Amino acid sequence: MAKSRDLFAGNDAARAAQRIRLSPVGAARFLVAKMRAAAHTAEKGAPAPRLAGVYPLGNLGQAFCTKPVTPDSFILGDFFVADPSPVRFDTRFQLKEDYDYTCAHLARHGMVLRCNRMIVHAIHERNAGGACSVRDSSGDRERRMLCAG
Repeated sequence: MAKSRDLFAGNDAARAAQRIRLSPVGAARFLVAKMRAAAHTAEKGAPAPRLAGVYPLGNLGQAFCTKPVTPDSFILGDFFVADPSPVRFDTRFQLKEDYDYTCAHLARHGMVLRCNRMIVHAIHERNAGGACSVRDSSGDRERRMLCAG
């Protein structure tokens, strides 16, 4: 867990950062370019990402407490890009399939690319339904859903 002074510094950095609004297509193109640049600059035979995504939370201060790009972090299913790969979503998962997909990419390709300075503000985060509708305060319903597959 980040220390409070780190969070204060992260919040300060987030406030000072330039913000650029992108369309979903523009954001996807940016991620593809970052992913392919990482693959192009990797040494021959070294791991290269085939999956890229964004910071999974809307907290800019927290995002600025991490490195700008990480090769081994969770890729949120809400917004990601993938280059051709034999990795597929496991249809047995009713929830958390994006966690499994990230792990499968890490196992197969050795890395992913998460851009921790790119934040998605999605309307569905506040809508009823989806994974949020199967959660309860204890987490029991969600665990049952995970085991149902």
